[in-house]
Amino acid sequence: MDSAIIDGEIIVLNKAGLSDFAALRKAITRRQLYFVAFDLLHLNGRDMALQERRDILAGIIPPDICIQFSQASRTTPMRSIT
Repeated sequence: MDSAIIDGEIIVLNKAGLSDFAALRKAITRRQLYFVAFDLLHLNGRDMALQERRDILAGIIPPDICIQFSQASRTTPMRSIT
């Protein structure tokens, strides 16, 4: 891999393992943060379909570090209203 751009956000997990914004504000000084990766926006200049990008992203994040792969939601996707 020569270059990549990963889309995601910084989160803090509460005791239930859920993202907690109030805890995020407090944790910034304690460095107990996680980066949750959603999408691989760029990889070596290649255009790829969403599923291919997510498959590659899931494969390049090592286990047991403060970067987590965001699993796909099992809910029905939202539809745009026109």
